[in-house]
Amino acid sequence: MRKTSSKLRQSPYSTPKHKSRCLVPANSFAEYAPEPNPETEKKDVVWFALNENRPLFTFAGIWTEYRSDRGTK
Repeated sequence: MRKTSSKLRQSPYSTPKHKSRCLVPANSFAEYAPEPNPETEKKDVVWFALNENRPLFTFAGIWTEYRSDRGTK
């Protein structure tokens, strides 16, 4: 592992919980199928939603602040 002191390597659980929690809004999400498609030999993308109307729901999330050493271009 390189740069073990990097903020990306620090655990998000090391900060107080109330400061790093968030809700991520979504109306659907996708995952790869567990097994490859026999015809293409690639894993298909499977979409999930609550129902046909795709109402808004939220995922629980944990965020951390990241500042690049390189800056912007």
